[in-house]
Amino acid sequence: MQTSEGFQSVWDYRGAEKKRWRLDRKMEQVAHNYDAKTQLFQKVYYAKGLILEDERELRSSFYSALNSFETQRMVGQAALFFGFFPLTYRLAATVRPPTLLIWTAAYYFGAYKNGLEPLTTWRF
Repeated sequence: MQTSEGFQSVWDYRGAEKKRWRLDRKMEQVAHNYDAKTQLFQKVYYAKGLILEDERELRSSFYSALNSFETQRMVGQAALFFGFFPLTYRLAATVRPPTLLIWTAAYYFGAYKNGLEPLTTWRF
C-alpha cells in the first residue's frame, strides 16, 4: 500500500509520512475512521496487507458494478420518462389540469423516488 500512488496522493500529498516511515500508521488510521455501514469499499480498500493485485481486482469489480448501476439507472429513467407522456395524455382527456399536477407529483415520487432509485441502489 505504501507504493500505491493513489493512497499517497490522497493521504500524504506532501510526502511527509513516507519520509518518516509512518504510512503504515496512516493506513491504520484511515481504515479505522471509515464507517463500514456507509463506506465498505474504502474500509476494504485500505485494509492492512492488501497487495497491488488485490487492489486492482477490487477496483475493477467496483467499476464494473458502477457501470452496470449507471446503465440500469439511465435505462430506467428513460423508460419512466417515455412512459409518462402516453399515460398523461390519456389522463388529460378525462381530468382537469390541477389533477394532472397531482398525477405528475405522484408519478415522480411513486415511480422514480420510491421505485427506481431504491431498486437500482439495492442492486448496486
